[in-house]
Amino acid sequence: MAKKWIWIGSSVILICIALMVYYAMLPSVVERVNRELEVNGLKLLMTRAEVESGMTGSASFEQGFGGHGLRYPEENVRVDFLDGGRYKDMAVSIETKNINHSILGIRVGDSAQNLQQRLKEHSFKKNHGDTHHFVHGNVYLQVDYDEDEAKTIRRIRIGLEDSDRKSKVY
Repeated sequence: MAKKWIWIGSSVILICIALMVYYAMLPSVVERVNRELEVNGLKLLMTRAEVESGMTGSASFEQGFGGHGLRYPEENVRVDFLDGGRYKDMAVSIETKNINHSILGIRVGDSAQNLQQRLKEHSFKKNHGDTHHFVHGNVYLQVDYDEDEAKTIRRIRIGLEDSDRKSKVY
């Protein structure tokens, strides 16, 4: 009888360990999103130095509240960085208006219908009924549309929601 309980207890422990290893090996939302970013090699959480070395052309520096941005006008790209906290000097958002760039398979010039399909594939949901803001975990996606019949996308921004930054008053 005691051997039976030892065997059952060992099996439960092994199953628990296997599940913990499985969940630890799953890529985070940010890692999955980064695989689907085609914006001149930019990725979320890159350091400023990595962004600057990977981009061509000169960037204009734009100071903001709690952070700063680098705008690359030749590529129609903006990358934002925080000045403090756990994501200090790391890319926390990437914005593009370039039709050659892709974020989650979505491009500037795509229709809202294509956007909805791609967001569903990547488990993004509308944020409180807002048709321009979508979230999945701590990652958000914002789009701006032209006011044509197809609601053509003209700007895409992907970024990280940081709870520390949200609670900060400037």
